[in-house]
Amino acid sequence: SFQHCNADSIQTIPSSSPYHDSNNLIEERTPTKQRKQDSTPNNSDLTDASKKSGSPKKFFKAIQFSYDQFEEPTENSCSSDSAASIVADAGTIFQSKPKSSHDLMAQNSFQVSTPGSLEHWGYPGHLSQHEYEVYVQFYKEACRRNEAFQQTIFSFGTDEAEEYALCRWLRARKFDLKRVIQMVEEATEYRAEAAKQGLFPDGSKALGVEKSIFFAIYPELFIGYTKHGYPFYITKAGEADLKTMWCITTMKSLTNFHWHCMAHALGDKLRHRASVDPSFRRFEAISIVDLEGISLANAMEAVNVLKEFTSIDQLCFPETLHRFIIINSPPAFAAVWRIIRTLIDPRTANKVEILARKPAWQSRLIDLVGSQQLPSDYGGTAPPVTETFEKLTRDEDALRQVTHPIFVRSAWSVVTHNLSLNNEYEVMELTVVTHSPKSGTFTIIERRDSEDTVVQVVEVKHSGTQEESPTRVTFPDLLQGPGNFQVRVNCSEGQGAFVFVGKVYDRNTIAHHHRMAACVVKAAERRYSNVTLDSQQVEPEPAVEERQHDLKGVISLHSLFPQLMDDQRPGFIRLKPTIIMVFTFFALLMIHDYLLLWMISQRGSYLLNSLKDLDQ
Repeated sequence: SFQHCNADSIQTIPSSSPYHDSNNLIEERTPTKQRKQDSTPNNSDLTDASKKSGSPKKFFKAIQFSYDQFEEPTENSCSSDSAASIVADAGTIFQSKPKSSHDLMAQNSFQVSTPGSLEHWGYPGHLSQHEYEVYVQFYKEACRRNEAFQQTIFSFGTDEAEEYALCRWLRARKFDLKRVIQMVEEATEYRAEAAKQGLFPDGSKALGVEKSIFFAIYPELFIGYTKHGYPFYITKAGEADLKTMWCITTMKSLTNFHWHCMAHALGDKLRHRASVDPSFRRFEAISIVDLEGISLANAMEAVNVLKEFTSIDQLCFPETLHRFIIINSPPAFAAVWRIIRTLIDPRTANKVEILARKPAWQSRLIDLVGSQQLPSDYGGTAPPVTETFEKLTRDEDALRQVTHPIFVRSAWSVVTHNLSLNNEYEVMELTVVTHSPKSGTFTIIERRDSEDTVVQVVEVKHSGTQEESPTRVTFPDLLQGPGNFQVRVNCSEGQGAFVFVGKVYDRNTIAHHHRMAACVVKAAERRYSNVTLDSQQVEPEPAVEERQHDLKGVISLHSLFPQLMDDQRPGFIRLKPTIIMVFTFFALLMIHDYLLLWMISQRGSYLLNSLKDLDQ
C-alpha cells in the first residue's frame, strides 16, 4: 500500500529464477505498447532484436543494462498513468487470435503440473491439453463480452500479458469454464461502483485523511522486490492500533483505500517491474506479517476488516498472492493453523507459512528476498524498517510529523503531550481528527522558566454519525519555534477519543503559502506582546484571556495530582491504588459498625438481665 521505493535497491532477475530462461526469451510476446499500435501479434520482433545483438544472451544483457538505468517512479509521476492504464480499452487485446498451444502447453509430460503444485500449475507453458482447450474457450467468451467484462479480467490494466491474466482467473476456479465466467460476472458487478471512480487513484482522498497519518496507526510498508521480482510488503500487526484507526476513517473509506492499494499502489509496482524486466510475467506479490506484540483485542478487531479486504482480493484480484508469511507468531497460532490447513484447498494452504522462531524466519526471508533487499532489523543489510517508516509517516514537505492517539477516560482527567521546536525557523501546524461525539478541549501551553502561557484553545467535537467522515479541525495558528509546548486535553462531557497530529515545517519553505505565513505572524505577535507591527501595539486576544481564567481550575487540579492526571494507562490500572484505598476504607467502616452493634447487643442483654433480677 505504499508508494515509496528505493530505485537503488532493485535487482535484476538472477539466473536461478524460474522466469529467467535465455533460450525461451526469443519467444516472448510483443510488448503491450507495441501491440496497441499493431493489433496483430508478432513474435518476431524480439527474435530480430536478439539477432541484432548476436545471441539471446547478449540481448538479455542489453535488457539488464536498461533496467539498471531505470528509476522507480514516484506516486505523483505515475498516479495518472496507472489510472489511465487500468481503464484502458481492453478490447484491443482480444482482437487477435489466442496464443497457440505451442506457447501455452507443456512440451513434454514432465512440464505438466498438478493442481497441488504451487510454482507452475495453471501457468502459460505448463498447461495440459484440456486446460488449453478451456483457455481458448475463455478467450473466445471474453471477445464476445462488453468492455466492463474485459477490464475486470485485466485487474492491473493491460500491461499484464493477456495469457497470464486469463490463466489467473482460470486457476482460481480450477479451469471450470462455467464457474470462471460466473466469477468474472460477479466481479464486474462488485467493482462497478469503484470503477466509476477509477478505482480511487488518490489514496488520501479515498481514505479521507493523509496516508502519513493512517500509516502511523497501521504500519504497512512496501520494502522492495524479491529475488524473483515479486513486490513484498511487511505489516507490523503488533504495532497496529485498530481502535485508533476508527477515529480517522470509516469502513467505507477504508474499503475505498483498499481498492487504491490493490489497483494503483501494488499495480504500479507490478507494472514497473514488467516494464523494466520482460521476463517478469506473473503479477503476484508477497506479504509478510509480523505478529510480535499483538494482543487478542487487536486480533479480534481486525477480523471484520480483513474479511472485507479478503472478499475484494479473492473475487476481483484472484491469484495475486504468491506467498503469505507470518513471523513471530504465538505458539497457539501455529497449532490452530495446523488444524485449519487440513480444511482448505491444498494449493492455498501451501502459500501460507507460519514461522515462530527468529532463526527460522530470518533464514527463510533471506532465502526468499535476499540480504540486500531485506531490512537490517529482519536479518538483511538494507536500511531498517524504522527508517522507511519515518519517511512514510510524514508529508513530503514536512521536516517531521508526530501522530498521537488521545483517549480521555473521564470528565475530570487531563491528557498531556509535550512538543518541542528546535529553532526559530521551525513552525508546527496542529490538527485533530475525531469521531467522538463528546466535545474535547485542546489547550496549547508554552512552557517557560518564569510561567506557563496559554497560546490557544480549540474545541473539537464530531457532530455527525459514525458512518460519516470524521471531523477534522486544524488549529488557526501555527506554533513558532524555538520553544517547548504542552498539549492538555480534557473532555468535560465524559470519555473521548482523538488523533492529534503535529506537522513541523521550515518557515522559509512555506512562506509562499499565505495562510501559513499569516499564522506565523499571529504566533509571533502573541509570543512577543511588546513588539509593534505596522505602527500598532498588539493587544492580547480577549478570548484567550477569558479561557485562561476558565482553565485555572483544571490546571490547578493537574498541579495537585500530576502523576494521576498524566497517567496514560488504562482506567482500571491507572486508578488501582485509589480503588484499593476506597475498598479498604469501606471494609474498616463495616468492621467498626459490626463491632459497635455487637457491643450494643451485649450491653442490652446485660441490662435486660439486670431488670429481670430487680423485678424478681
